[in-house]
Amino acid sequence: MKVQSFKSFSPINNRQYSSNPRQSIPYKVSFTSNSGKIAKSTMERLAPSIEVLKQRFLTAIEEVQQKKTYSNISEELGALAKRNLNLVGINEEYRIFNKQINDILKNAVPEQAKKMAQWIDDTRTLEQENKGFKRVFGYQKIKQDLKQKFALETMMVDRVMGGVKVPNAIAIFGLPNNGKSLFVKALTEHSHSAFKEVNIGEMVNDEFETGIPAERAAMDTIKKLAKWSLQNHVDNDGQRTIMLVNEADAIADSKSPVFEEFSRFIQTCSERYKCTLALTSNNIQSFDKSILSNDITPLKIGLPPADRETCKEVFQGVLEPLGKMPSEGMDLLVNEFFKSHDKVYSNAGIIDVINSTLQTLNGKTPLVRDYLDTIKRGDIRPSISKKEIETFYEQKRLYESNAE
Repeated sequence: MKVQSFKSFSPINNRQYSSNPRQSIPYKVSFTSNSGKIAKSTMERLAPSIEVLKQRFLTAIEEVQQKKTYSNISEELGALAKRNLNLVGINEEYRIFNKQINDILKNAVPEQAKKMAQWIDDTRTLEQENKGFKRVFGYQKIKQDLKQKFALETMMVDRVMGGVKVPNAIAIFGLPNNGKSLFVKALTEHSHSAFKEVNIGEMVNDEFETGIPAERAAMDTIKKLAKWSLQNHVDNDGQRTIMLVNEADAIADSKSPVFEEFSRFIQTCSERYKCTLALTSNNIQSFDKSILSNDITPLKIGLPPADRETCKEVFQGVLEPLGKMPSEGMDLLVNEFFKSHDKVYSNAGIIDVINSTLQTLNGKTPLVRDYLDTIKRGDIRPSISKKEIETFYEQKRLYESNAE
């Protein structure tokens, strides 16, 4: 078999960034091989998936560079910033894949090639089904960081090559109804992991009926699911599990009746049970400091409430697939969501306004004024206070700055 030569080429050149979002730049994508002889079986297994990966990168670049019209200079500058951030993200993802493919071809281990090919194929299926981070509207920088640092550099490399330290836990914190659980589910899909959930809030509600304290029920469930995770790792070719622990304050606080037990468990759960706990919280400062140490929880992500750009992306994400996106007036509508000086809408509140308006019109395409009418009726109100936002950003600066 004639071995394909993969010449090194970065699809993104920082010096080629355009100051005009309308300008398109031609790119090529290829993957490198610094090795001399490449085992025939390794190359045969990996080559078709490399071609799939190349086409995915080219499609992503073309989508970023699609020509659009803008109603004002502010919108165009915002599009430029988003476009360049997308290009940076594509370049970083390319770098990670390029390094792993290079190492696989150098090692000439067919089993590694098989696993990488499977990862690439699974990712293509994920995107075709609009799963993973395509579920999450807005939050571009946070999604890129989680995709690169956790899904690819950690989970993919562990699955394909091994020898990676996978975190025992990650923490996603923020105000209520802003999509913390959705982020965890999207990350699970994007890292091709198994998903399990422990909802401590529901266990609190069940206490009266079961007679079992929520903290005890949560800890017992975590240990049970951890054993399932270990067996799944054996049965499913090294697949790891992400275990969502909602309202984790109940067991991560040193005052919790099960804290000592939880503390011992979380120190070794990644290595022992092949699972990572995704701890969500509205109040991360209640966590014991030991739980948030970088040895246990290296990734701490503060999820802010929607800003104007995220609000617009939520509308686009929900309405464009339905063919019901308003053709004009979005700036006026977005301003209505942020006109209060004391409170802002949660992400769930924005989606509630969208759904309520769609239901009211019973299948017709709403105009901007219809959404404004829904807001003015006052059934769905902003729920996040200015004080809560200030406290959140204080926590975000503190805990994210202490992350690795």
